[in-house]
Amino acid sequence: MAVLTTQERAQAVRRLARRMYDEQSQTANLDLIQIVAAIAGIDDFLESQMSAINQAIPQPARGVMTVPQKAELLAYVALKKTGAI
Repeated sequence: MAVLTTQERAQAVRRLARRMYDEQSQTANLDLIQIVAAIAGIDDFLESQMSAINQAIPQPARGVMTVPQKAELLAYVALKKTGAI
């Protein structure tokens, strides 16, 4: 996988900002520039750790799951661990 494009990061910023401020009524004292930096940081980190994340999935699941399935697995576990779902 490659890092998100500038347009994809901008979409992620808009979605995250909308969720944080409108839907969840959170006041994190973050401006959009800080949210952009946070998304870029996580995106770059995930890109650098993709091999390790993939290796953490035991066989045979690692061998048969698609990349989108592995991404959904990662997202689900992260959201579940934080109580977001």
